[in-house]
Amino acid sequence: MQINEKKDDLDQNNIKSQIDRLLTFKNVTFIDPFDILNISYNSTEEQIKRKYRATAMLIHPDKCDLPEASDAFHILEQAYKFLLNPETKYNFKNILSAAKERVEMKRKEINESRQKKNLPLLPNDTIDDEIREMIIKINKENEDNIKYQRELKFSQKKRERDIENQNKEQEIKLEQRKKEWEGFRDKRVRNWNRFKDKVSKKRKKKENRERREDEKKDRRK
Repeated sequence: MQINEKKDDLDQNNIKSQIDRLLTFKNVTFIDPFDILNISYNSTEEQIKRKYRATAMLIHPDKCDLPEASDAFHILEQAYKFLLNPETKYNFKNILSAAKERVEMKRKEINESRQKKNLPLLPNDTIDDEIREMIIKINKENEDNIKYQRELKFSQKKRERDIENQNKEQEIKLEQRKKEWEGFRDKRVRNWNRFKDKVSKKRKKKENRERREDEKKDRRK
């Protein structure tokens, strides 16, 4: 696929080859919607629509009897919807820009090294494939980063839950200790009161005994 503007090369007599080309994108983890539509990365929205309609007219299941037409049309339609969505198109453009920049920097470094060794420069006809491979690599990096951030967020939430549970457990233990202390304090108070009552009774008993003895002595006199 050329990076520069492509010519519309669809041929009414080449429907089978179009379907076969589209089916190569089936079950692929990451797809390039521009590659699927076979158009330039610089295509306008009108050019995207025109290319989609022209291809759809050839392979639409209602107009094409080939059994693979339905799957091929689904792939084409998904790529078209992807490019009509401002958000997904913008995200892909960012990946494309980053891919071009990385490829240019890498080729520059390699060519500078090859020049010093009096070797020929890298051929320009491989740039498109290098950009395509870099797009896949960057997308994989983004997916890995999203996965990492998701796992990190999950880990943080789990840690927060663990801390919250630990705090709750500590609060429960403190509350239990408080109740135990209050119960122990009440028990000590009761024991102390019983002790005081016992001492008081003994004192009264002693006082009564002494009083009776004094009375007896007084009667004897």
